[in-house]
Amino acid sequence: MGCGIPILSLPEINIISGDSADISWTIQDNKGALTDIQFSTCTFSMAYYSGREDGAVLVKECTATDMEGKGYNTFVLGLTSEETLDINGIFIYQLTITQLNGKVKSKQGVLNIYRNMNLITL
Repeated sequence: MGCGIPILSLPEINIISGDSADISWTIQDNKGALTDIQFSTCTFSMAYYSGREDGAVLVKECTATDMEGKGYNTFVLGLTSEETLDINGIFIYQLTITQLNGKVKSKQGVLNIYRNMNLITL
């Protein structure tokens, strides 16, 4: 039944609650060549790993970026400290890329948000 591509094929991400983070993904085709994404959109979604059926706890658009002068081939997500402040745990994150021609591709990975030991929660 498998197609040889793991469902959780995106890299694992680790951050601490209350921290801001800029996370980037370089987009390549099946042969490893950089893909022009200037006119594509990318939606980042995350849900608790154990409660995926409950839906996303955060949905945010990523920005297409020319990171190293090699063309627009990287999506960047900026998470603010407010967005990570009151959550911690293991999450599934998903990137959904929609190309100009309407083709949609989604991939998932694991996002760990660790409790900030300096924050006191009452």
